[in-house]
Amino acid sequence: MIPTNGMVVRWVVCILMLLPLLAIGKDKKQQDAEALLAKARKLTDIRADDTLPFRLRARVLLWTSSKGSVEGSYLLTCASRNRWREEIQFPGFKQVRLRLEGQLWRSRNVIYQPLRIQTLAAVMDFPSRLRLSMWNEHAKRLFDRTRNNARTRCLDLQGGKTAGRTICFDPSSGVVVSSENRFSLDEFSEYAPWLGKMFPRRIRFLDSGKLALEVFVDQLAQEAVADESLFVPPRGAEIWPTCDEPMLPHALKVPEPPYPERVHRINAKVLVSIVVGASGNVERAQVLETPAPEFSVATTETVLRSWRFQPATCNGSAIPYEVYVEVAFRSTP
Repeated sequence: MIPTNGMVVRWVVCILMLLPLLAIGKDKKQQDAEALLAKARKLTDIRADDTLPFRLRARVLLWTSSKGSVEGSYLLTCASRNRWREEIQFPGFKQVRLRLEGQLWRSRNVIYQPLRIQTLAAVMDFPSRLRLSMWNEHAKRLFDRTRNNARTRCLDLQGGKTAGRTICFDPSSGVVVSSENRFSLDEFSEYAPWLGKMFPRRIRFLDSGKLALEVFVDQLAQEAVADESLFVPPRGAEIWPTCDEPMLPHALKVPEPPYPERVHRINAKVLVSIVVGASGNVERAQVLETPAPEFSVATTETVLRSWRFQPATCNGSAIPYEVYVEVAFRSTP
């Protein structure tokens, strides 16, 4: 049947009438997502403004493919949201971070931060990630899922400049039990009450389906009086501007490095830690994983000389920021 002009008009009118209903449905989904995230964040954010000073101590296992696991420790002494000290130690590695208002002092015995140390710091402050990001993240769907014989309420999130992620909550308490994307999975379990909050005593991080990090919280106790000596910046510490929700660097120009001469052509990936300065230039580059030294040289030279970024910002001001990137070398020219 060929539509007449009258039929076309009626279709257009119907579509226009449906648009407000679709918008209401979308807004409702977004409101439900924000409510789930806000409830979980309020329940678990032990660094919130209303939290009393405390000390958290945890045993940490880093799993490697060659050595099994390496044991380390995590210690957080918190006087308030903007005044805390974090200490991470493993054999051959020590890092201290000290937040004093809008500045972060950092001291470590190596020039770069291993990737898993960044992961550890992030999962220990997981409540800060229970919010919609600044990259136009929105709720895609709400659904129920059963995992390990337990029912969870899950939320799919999608953003314009971030990989999608799925966050699942315990339907009875509202705490988060997992957060995942296509590359990794965080699991939070064995929750215990503490001063009106809930905090997991066990946290696991899986990378590409393999266990990479495991945290066992041994102590979470109130501090009657914070030890002021702990809040003195360590000698030689670097100062990094910081805020609760920084805008991350955005790549503008990242040409691939030339393939090294006299190296057998293979597809290779190099993991590198870089510091993007407030100017958008790469100020520091440290190769963390490489199949051969020649790839390290080519990567470092290209990254420092040619890569440009829109710098990270904190409350609207450009700041230096440390990120991890993978540089690909292709076997075909």
